[in-house]
Amino acid sequence: MPEIEVNGRKLRFTDAGSGEPVLLLHAASSSSGQWRTLSELLLAQGGLRVLAPDLQGYGGSSPWDPHTVLRLEDELAPLRALIAQAGGGPLHLVGTPTAG
Repeated sequence: MPEIEVNGRKLRFTDAGSGEPVLLLHAASSSSGQWRTLSELLLAQGGLRVLAPDLQGYGGSSPWDPHTVLRLEDELAPLRALIAQAGGGPLHLVGTPTAG
């Protein structure tokens, strides 16, 4: 599983296929593995590059320090780096709603 480092924290992700990028963001208390079946379906369709990160604190990415204040920018910085690595252009974003 490839990884990138941003601000001293690693972000692990899956990266498969080629073509238009699709970024899959998992739900809380999950990991990129949540998207295994959807990833396979998208890749079988062809023409898509599927990126599925383990968000910070989940899966193979760096854990959060419980003594550090979590800011939105801390969560966005690794995703911005991943998007830049994927070409920085438009992409398809898939996520899961939160209960509320």
